[in-house]
Amino acid sequence: LPVIKRHASWFWFFLILALSGSLPIMLTLVQKGFYFMPSLSFFAIAFSILILNFFKSYNLNTSTALYKTILTASIVLAITSVIFCICMAGKFSRDKEVITEVNYIGNLLKDEKIINVDMDIYTTWNYQFYLQRYYNLYLDPTKTYRKYIMVKSEEGTYRLSRYKLIKTFESGFKLYERK
Repeated sequence: LPVIKRHASWFWFFLILALSGSLPIMLTLVQKGFYFMPSLSFFAIAFSILILNFFKSYNLNTSTALYKTILTASIVLAITSVIFCICMAGKFSRDKEVITEVNYIGNLLKDEKIINVDMDIYTTWNYQFYLQRYYNLYLDPTKTYRKYIMVKSEEGTYRLSRYKLIKTFESGFKLYERK
């Protein structure tokens, strides 16, 4: 029991640290998984302290059947996880269409760092973040005249007269290049 009390303060420290990294995300309008990722390591440390307390409180040694069962299950789970990660490397199942468009745009605009977009595209967060993550390409919703512009709708976009259409995507977004 003294072991549990000694480790309890560390458990609470790491749990509160993890919650401070994940709870504020619940209050924002943009809730993405990659915002949550940094706090997962602190959750893991906190709950590993609980597991450590379990092992220490039951005085499990390497010769008990419970220890051998847990060890075998842990090894099988670790190997399964590694095999699964290797099999899934390079594949994407979520946002496939968006990532395909982002790859096209990123490869086409290799030398560009910023392109103009209308607000409909700017607030399509997954589109914006994939462009930033994979190609360091940032979207600018201001009315400047950059080399490239993407719009969702041509209505009310008076500046398109200075641009020529390059491609219309499945998402309905249209990419233009300045003439």
